[in-house]
Amino acid sequence: MTQPHLQPDFGYGDRDFPPLPMFLTPRTEEQAFTHTSLHGRPASRFEDDPDDFNVDYEKFVASRISACAFHTVIMLMMFNHAGLFLRRFEHLGDSVLQLHVTDLLRQMYPLLREGAASSIRAMVVGNDNLARISLRYRLPDRLRAQPAQLELLRRQTKVQADLFESVVGGLYHERGFEGLTRWMKQLFQPYLVAAYNLQREANSALALPSSPSSPIPVPSQAVMQYTAMFNQHFQKESRNYVHRKINSPTGQLWYVTLQVNGRLYGSGSGITLKAARNEAARMGLLSLGLIR
Repeated sequence: MTQPHLQPDFGYGDRDFPPLPMFLTPRTEEQAFTHTSLHGRPASRFEDDPDDFNVDYEKFVASRISACAFHTVIMLMMFNHAGLFLRRFEHLGDSVLQLHVTDLLRQMYPLLREGAASSIRAMVVGNDNLARISLRYRLPDRLRAQPAQLELLRRQTKVQADLFESVVGGLYHERGFEGLTRWMKQLFQPYLVAAYNLQREANSALALPSSPSSPIPVPSQAVMQYTAMFNQHFQKESRNYVHRKINSPTGQLWYVTLQVNGRLYGSGSGITLKAARNEAARMGLLSLGLIR
């Protein structure tokens, strides 16, 4: 299934796209970019040899399980094909990504239902999106693999995504969970906003009337005060109403998302731009607990 192409906003010229953290040791960096084909390891192998180049970090993680509950969670999540020890940095990185993105999503949208949250997370950490991030960091250019397979591997979406996960796993091995929090937030917050908007739009479309005989009512003038209330509450902050037209069974609608300092507070739709802005402001005021 093809995942939607997220279009995150990193500012003009992608000026806010964060740089990749540097590895602290050359050995970890080399491990993170090494494909199993380089050493000719068969995919059917159940366990790696103790002297294998890519095993040291596994012993390191296993030795720290009792030191921190988070490591226990990681190991339990990753206990699958490889027995006790993790086989590749990518397996570790996958769990680290899932936890970071889930925690960030909860902070950004605390009222989000579980089903919608799972869909948004899947869009962000899916292979298609991770492969695009990998390409933005030019990670495939640093891939180490068997020369005969190198160019083919660099072009594969799954390998590109695995490579990003491997880099995350290597960085986590060196810096720990908290050491990646700032980078993860800078990188994935815009992706979560883009995924949230897509999911919100999809849910709004599903909730629209299926019959043209049931038009969407236009709010009365008595109700059309939410925009002013929201603007007054954030009068000293940077507000941004992003709008576009969408098609529905009843014709074209305006769809508006409302952000303050880059954080999404609400979204809404209506047959006029003013009504859509008002609905987005109403949702924002509800999320803040200022109205019922």
